[in-house]
Amino acid sequence: MALKNLSRALESTSRILHDVEFVFIDNVFDETLTVTAHKVILSIASDVFEAQFYGKIQEPSDKISISDASFKAFQMMIEFIYNRDHAWEREDLSFLAEMYYLGEKYHLDDLKEELLDSIAKHQVNRSNLLDVAILAEKQAQPHPDLSKRLYTIAAMFLKNSFNGDIKEVLKLFSEVKADPNDATNSFILHKLMSTLNDIRQICLNCNTIPCLSNSEVSRHRFVGGARIRIVQGKHFHPGIDPYAITERLSKTKPNKFIAKKATGYISCYFGKGSYTYVCCNIK
Repeated sequence: MALKNLSRALESTSRILHDVEFVFIDNVFDETLTVTAHKVILSIASDVFEAQFYGKIQEPSDKISISDASFKAFQMMIEFIYNRDHAWEREDLSFLAEMYYLGEKYHLDDLKEELLDSIAKHQVNRSNLLDVAILAEKQAQPHPDLSKRLYTIAAMFLKNSFNGDIKEVLKLFSEVKADPNDATNSFILHKLMSTLNDIRQICLNCNTIPCLSNSEVSRHRFVGGARIRIVQGKHFHPGIDPYAITERLSKTKPNKFIAKKATGYISCYFGKGSYTYVCCNIK
């Protein structure tokens, strides 16, 4: 499949005419911005769009006003659907949280996974620690997975900087002008310390709490770089090393992932009970 060329359909020179237009009102510059796309492509990517365009209650117009997302975020989501790469690590965490909201709204699990992976690589420091923790708490109810990832990167900074010393953490909160006696800040501090305690027990192999040892490898719980056991299927051979290391999710098939054995790369399918995580070390 030539899906890598799908992004060409977004270009103004494409002969495949766009048939839906999303409209944004920019109140700051008093102008109207639009994002155009193809209903069928959006519907293949998202069952929400499919219901919106082809369901029993369809959109009455091909022009759809968007008020719950910024023009930039929505445009980035459309480009993601069309397989355009984006350097998420260059964006700030607030923008990534907005993107995550869109991924949740339109049921784009691959987008959410990419965003969570990107957030894990963001650097937390003294100047932005409190902002990251506050954002984590704001996301706790609507998006718990996002909240957990934000709390984790904040707690990792505390672990690496102070080894979890509560006195040093309180001192830092004071330096960044966060009153530890304030109810909100006190709760956030408690969540940070709780997350820090969890990090100390995180598995070295799957980097997950609780550990995934003996659990089947699934798309929802996929961890790159983890050791797995091949228990059955075409890649299982009695008497031959039954282990492999996960590499990445398949870019074209949502039910597959790539792993590496001593003899080379293998394509693996989810949902057949053929692969389980093998963990034994705890930090």
